[in-house]
Amino acid sequence: MAKIQTVGDLKKFLNDLPDHLPLIYSHDDEGNEFQKVIYSADIRYIEKTDKYRSLEIVDPKTEEEKANCEKCVLIN
Repeated sequence: MAKIQTVGDLKKFLNDLPDHLPLIYSHDDEGNEFQKVIYSADIRYIEKTDKYRSLEIVDPKTEEEKANCEKCVLIN
């Protein structure tokens, strides 16, 4: 399976799939528990980091603050 890390990767992956498939996410990084996505997706900002757990959602007010953030798609 292809590594999906960006919205562009996800678009390519989903291109040929039917629209009715449910969205499921892994509850933990080891894939021990899975849950359905229940909330609407949202565009948010996180602090730029190499971490993949415990990401900090932030609300940058200025362009300078935004430069220290990454825009992302947030589910659940």
